[in-house]
Amino acid sequence: MTADLQRALDAYADALTSFHALAADLEETDWDRPTACPGWGVREQVAHVLAVELQLSGQPVPPRLPVYPAHVRSPSGEHMENGIAALALVPHDELVARLGRTIEEHLCQMRALPLAEDTSVVGTLGNPVPLPRFLPIRVLDVWTHEQDVRQAT
Repeated sequence: MTADLQRALDAYADALTSFHALAADLEETDWDRPTACPGWGVREQVAHVLAVELQLSGQPVPPRLPVYPAHVRSPSGEHMENGIAALALVPHDELVARLGRTIEEHLCQMRALPLAEDTSVVGTLGNPVPLPRFLPIRVLDVWTHEQDVRQAT
């Protein structure tokens, strides 16, 4: 189990590193491009990955919005939109810099955990999740958002 979790943690680090590299290479004209995610452009994709990583590394959950856009149709969608809205005024270069710092911090926290079946971490909705369940889901999530940005740009 430890070897499987180590591979999953390595895949998580690779997915985050790849996403950050893509964000760092975006041109100014790329940030406003729409993506396949309803209501989200490239900027929202990057802000979403950053917002989730901030939460996963222990930052407080952003406040709820008074009203949600039409593309938000569930409590989990509201949760994700709160994170994006909290970063709405952050300039692109600072989003990328914060993403890099947050990835480094969160991976450091993750690497300090015991790689065991009974280890729990904070999940993307703020609830405790078993590490063996969290890692593959988060790898796929980050990879999928990277593909959304790549297709848009």
